[in-house]
Amino acid sequence: MIFLKVSEKEAVRLIVILVISKIFFWDINRFVYYSASAAWINAVLTTAFTALLFLILKYAYSKNNCADVFDCIKTAYGKTGLIIAGTLLFIMQILNFTVVLRIYSNTISTITLTSMPSYFVLIFILITVIAAGYYGIENLIKLTSVSCWVIVAFITALFLFDIPHFDFTNIFPVFGNGLSGFLKCYKNVGFYNELLFLLFLVPLLKERKNFGKIGFKSIAYSGIIIILTALVYTLTSPYPANTQFYLPVLEISSEVNISVIFQRAESIFLILWIFTCFIYLGASFCFMLYTFEKTFGIKDKKAIIGAVLIISVTLLDLFENINEANPLYRFMFYAFAVSLFVFFTLTFFISAHRRKKEK
Repeated sequence: MIFLKVSEKEAVRLIVILVISKIFFWDINRFVYYSASAAWINAVLTTAFTALLFLILKYAYSKNNCADVFDCIKTAYGKTGLIIAGTLLFIMQILNFTVVLRIYSNTISTITLTSMPSYFVLIFILITVIAAGYYGIENLIKLTSVSCWVIVAFITALFLFDIPHFDFTNIFPVFGNGLSGFLKCYKNVGFYNELLFLLFLVPLLKERKNFGKIGFKSIAYSGIIIILTALVYTLTSPYPANTQFYLPVLEISSEVNISVIFQRAESIFLILWIFTCFIYLGASFCFMLYTFEKTFGIKDKKAIIGAVLIISVTLLDLFENINEANPLYRFMFYAFAVSLFVFFTLTFFISAHRRKKEK
């Protein structure tokens, strides 16, 4: 039973944080890889292309009057189709949750808590995930609504502190690898995969008609942060040297040295990393439980929290370190993009057609 409703602003803040969490991984290098010194332009084109794909998705969704996205799947493919699609979505989510959990826990252990066993960090993260699963996505969103401003403030501070280290010659040639690189911007739409969770949020929204507005605002706000990150990264780290860094934002923060009191900005990176870690994994876990609940019709999703965590922790043994987790992380990047912008768009069109045919 839903006790809390989510406002437009709260939904936007959640999606923005989930999307921009990728800037703290190596994903910014995707833009650098395709467009070199024009990475920020590739980010602009990626954001614009994502907005276009979402426009199509929104149009398809507007043709339906489903209770939620799983109702649309059931209408389009029947009960058996719902179970198959829901199971695949659940598998995708649990694999993504597991690989991101490994990346977060190992990175925190490696960068700051070097003297502490990595499983201590893992246990601490799992405790926060359990809390998120128990209290529900509604309460997590309320917390996220406040945290969003803290995260944005720290990112802004990091960019401002880096201004003295800008080298504007790094953006030349202006168009980087040229048209061939820009045309590959479609490969980066996975940066906005977390728009998938907006589909799950629809039943919680105070006004469902704001679905499209929330999506476009989320793309615009997160896009600004992603574009600025790509630009600052290019201005502080020249191509091709910047292709070698695994954590671009950490590299940006390491450039800061403005006073005796505030000599290094890695602490800002750590705060941002921890904030996004708890929010991303907590939200992902809640949506994973929701997927299982709607797919198999269970009445109490809290009852499966333990089982899902056991599966996730067991799967962690597949990845001893970040390097082993990266291939799956890259695969899920594309898999979620296809499911969001292809599968669900087609599903909404098929669902609308069948409802119209039944009438």
